[in-house]
This record gives sequence, structure tokens and C-alpha cells, in this order.
Amino acid sequence: MRADDYFPQGQSSEEEYMNRVEQEINDAAKQRAVDFIQSHPQFSGSFDQVFLVYKFCSTPQDHLNRGLMLKPRDVAKKYFKQVVVLLHPDKNHHPLAKEAFQKLKSAFEQV
Repeated sequence: MRADDYFPQGQSSEEEYMNRVEQEINDAAKQRAVDFIQSHPQFSGSFDQVFLVYKFCSTPQDHLNRGLMLKPRDVAKKYFKQVVVLLHPDKNHHPLAKEAFQKLKSAFEQV
């Protein structure tokens, strides 16, 4: 997906572009989470944990960095603290939890 797909004549703001891309990522992550939970009935984690793993694994690092930078630092910090509880590999046993956690941690360190 290219920025030109969302900025054909410069009518959209960067924030609107970021929101559109995030919505597409969220939709795909929801479907992947449903598929994973259906195919792994023994998985003891929550839907939110699986969804967040796929959301952050699917989000390009630069998009994640920029999204957090657009937020005020205190808002980004609060968001990070809420999400990290669900993503931390000690609490989330999804095979990709560590990768998702590291990606979010790296983005937060850029803020």
C-alpha cells in the first residue's frame, strides 16, 4: 500500500492516513486472531492477546513509530503500559508474542 493511495490529491492529513492503515491492519489482525483461536483450542490466552500479537507483528515498524510519535508523550506512555501487559511474553504464550512485544518496545523507545 502506498501513501498515494490515500493522498491522491493531498486531501487527507497524515493522521487520517495513519488511521486508515491502522483500520486495515486491525481488520486483518482480527481475522487472523479468530483463525488462530479456532485452530488452537488448547491456547489459554485471550482473544485480545492474540489480536495484539497479530496487530503489532503486521504493523510496519516505521508506521508504529510514527503513530506513537503523533501522540502526546503521556498518552503514548499510558497506551504502552496498557498494551505491554497483554503482550509481554511472560503473560502471552502465543508463538509470536516476543516479536510483537519487542516491536512495540522499540517503537516506544523512539518516542
